[in-house]
Parts: sequence; C-alpha cells; structure tokens
Amino acid sequence: MPAWTTLSNALVAVGAKPFATTVQALRDNPSAMAEGAINAPKIVGEALNVLLTPVDTTANAYGGWTNLDRAEWIEINGVLTPGATGADVQARLSSDNGATWSAGTLLAGTAFNQSAVGDGTDFRTLINIKTGAFRHCQRTGGVATTWPHKHSSGTLALTGAPNALQLRGSSVSAVVRFDGKILVGVTP
Repeated sequence: MPAWTTLSNALVAVGAKPFATTVQALRDNPSAMAEGAINAPKIVGEALNVLLTPVDTTANAYGGWTNLDRAEWIEINGVLTPGATGADVQARLSSDNGATWSAGTLLAGTAFNQSAVGDGTDFRTLINIKTGAFRHCQRTGGVATTWPHKHSSGTLALTGAPNALQLRGSSVSAVVRFDGKILVGVTP
C-alpha cells in the first residue's frame, strides 16, 4: 500500500516546479486514500452508495433492477397507491438477471388495510439481496391523525445467487413508485 503524502498548496500552485516527490505523491495519494493509508482522508460509506433508477409500475406489474451482482444491501423508498383497500408491496428475486423469478413475497406479511380506496402508503425497505433477508416499514394515509405503521421482517425466496430485484403492488390495481440505493459497507 502506498503511503499518504500531504502536499502543501505551494507545491501544486500554478507555476510551481514539479518535484519528483510531488509527482509521485500525485500518483500514489489516490491509491493510499482508497486503501485507507495512515493520515489519508477517509472515504465515507455514503459516498460509495449507488443510486438506482426510480421505478414507476403500472397496476399489478413488477418493476425493478437487474445487474446487481455486486450489491448486498439495497434501501428502497416508495409510495404504494392502492386501487383497492388491503394492498401491500410484493418483492421477488432473480439469479439469472430477470430471465426467471422467484415467487413474490408480501413484505408486510399480510395486506395492509387502508381506510379508503386511493389512500397513499409510503414504505421503506432494506433487502439483503445475497440472503433475501428484509426489513420493511409501511405507513398508511387517509386519516392524518392516526397514520398507523406496520413493521415486518422476513426472507424472500432465493434460488442461486440473486442479481435482480423487482417490486409491485399486491392488488390488481395497486401502483408502486419507488427508488433504490445500493448501500456499500453497511450492515443495517
């Protein structure tokens, strides 16, 4: 691992003569920082997180992401707009980049009853794509003073080494809008 070299502003100022040690530091410092050398600035985990393309599903249709081979934990934030009371978010995994899929799993465990058709439900879910383990929190709208929450955890059905993930609303007319972020170096 290369050592970290602190460079003064004078050494890299416009018009400064490039010394061999300065040029070597400019070459080695990025590697030293990435490898965590002593005194090197640290890269925070949040900087390494990868944002995934937001997804809007149509009624009863799955949407999600493929090519997640290097991902482990994925954080998903979304809104479920049920077309009927009693909708939930459903997730499934694929180990062949979406050619075939595991059975869908209800994340809240059972349908979450809204007080009326069209009430919004927001949710936050953490899924470990390597093990299928998930943690899910869902909140229903309608009556602003109650806003009941439902927390659940479990495991999605797995086959092989998953590299794709999809979500959908569980009822025939439910629509889900969500975005995701691959969490790097995080164990929630």
